[in-house]
Amino acid sequence: LALPSTGPAVLELLDLSGRRTRLATVAPAGAGETRVDWPDLSLPPGVYVLRLIQGAARASVKVAVVE
Repeated sequence: LALPSTGPAVLELLDLSGRRTRLATVAPAGAGETRVDWPDLSLPPGVYVLRLIQGAARASVKVAVVE
């Protein structure tokens, strides 16, 4: 993912009802690309929302998990 600025960020994975299924804190780093590893990311097939929050900035995208 690409961070819009320096500072800590949070990456959330939500199901379509808005329940958080995973959460990762992104360590403070410079702006630009960084990598987040989620160990044991086994999820049932479906559509999820991946949301990045850094300060007042928010970005989200829908992702699909298939078998």
